[in-house]
Amino acid sequence: MVGTSTPAASIKGDMKPFDYERLQDAGDSLTQLRHIDERVLGFSRDRHHEFFLTSRGVTCYLMRKSGIPEGYAYLWSDGQIGPLAVVSPESLKDVITTVLNIASAQGVNHISVTVPGCSEQAIEIALKHKWRITEPYLLMSSKPFGNWSAYLFHSSALM
Repeated sequence: MVGTSTPAASIKGDMKPFDYERLQDAGDSLTQLRHIDERVLGFSRDRHHEFFLTSRGVTCYLMRKSGIPEGYAYLWSDGQIGPLAVVSPESLKDVITTVLNIASAQGVNHISVTVPGCSEQAIEIALKHKWRITEPYLLMSSKPFGNWSAYLFHSSALM
């Protein structure tokens, strides 16, 4: 889905506070990211994080609630958001809103997000902001895996 980050402030009022830190390198950050991925997806994505954390034009933000890591989100200079994962699906809306506010503060007006259809909180934000579907995807698996109400993709190719 694509849309604008500008109206993010309109839903800031009902947002729970998240502290966030910008991750600089893979070092100690991988342990925290691995823990989140294993809880959300059931497996680690260390190689993906190593690649993303050393890529130009992308920043990873570690989100904390009461000092405890709750999730992470990557924000790309072209406005792409993702991957994004949260330990608790109830935090997804607040984490997305936090990233939208970061994007807006950085002057990013056009954003792009790959949203799983079962993620009610992400769909709620998409509808509120009048985002539109530009590239539909279908992810199929013969075995269940991942908590898709707590995860947003970067791209289907890297899943």
